[in-house]
Amino acid sequence: MSDSVTFEAGRTISAQVYSLLRREIIEHRLKPNTRLSEAGLCEIYNVSRQPIREVLLRLSGDKLVQVHPQRGSFVSPVSLCLFHAAQLIREAVEVEVVSRLAMTAARPLLNQIEEELKLQANFAARRDTERFYSSDERFHSLIASGTGIPALWPALLEHKIHLDRVRYMSLSKGQNINELIGDHKAVFRSLVSRDPAAAQTAMRSHLRRALGHAVSLADEHPDWFSD
Repeated sequence: MSDSVTFEAGRTISAQVYSLLRREIIEHRLKPNTRLSEAGLCEIYNVSRQPIREVLLRLSGDKLVQVHPQRGSFVSPVSLCLFHAAQLIREAVEVEVVSRLAMTAARPLLNQIEEELKLQANFAARRDTERFYSSDERFHSLIASGTGIPALWPALLEHKIHLDRVRYMSLSKGQNINELIGDHKAVFRSLVSRDPAAAQTAMRSHLRRALGHAVSLADEHPDWFSD
């Protein structure tokens, strides 16, 4: 086994390598157009070529990797078409969810959200973007949990992978985290005041920040994006 990768019992090697490599791409540690060498990946994960080939084909199905038989495999540029689809789906769902939650949120859930906001302020002060992003995800998952539909957040996670790539790119380029915290606080205030209209406005404004980030990133790094 590689010193840096420990595989779990009970899951196939290919499934675990898939999760690891998928995360590397989504979190922008592997940038668009990076060549993915089968031999190199075998060495990194200390596995044979067969699971690596399975992983690359699976990532190709996710539109995260482009496999060219004569040239090799490469991290896909962000598809703007898939990005806009993901953003629209997320906005439609989360704006509706937060509107309902504004009328039904119980104090224990509001307390959890408030604690997450405190953590975010701490991460921002320390410029810990990785932990901030995890907390950002937790903030939104807590809101989704208010629906009482456990499958909702996992379904959104699958839909928003191309949106998340842009979000990570923005953080890596020095996006102002305090703006996002301000958005989160506005959402929280609307939940506390039980104001569905304000909740919708705050969440919609927050989620649409990604649209502006995609435009500016595409202007600065056109090779990171495709139609």
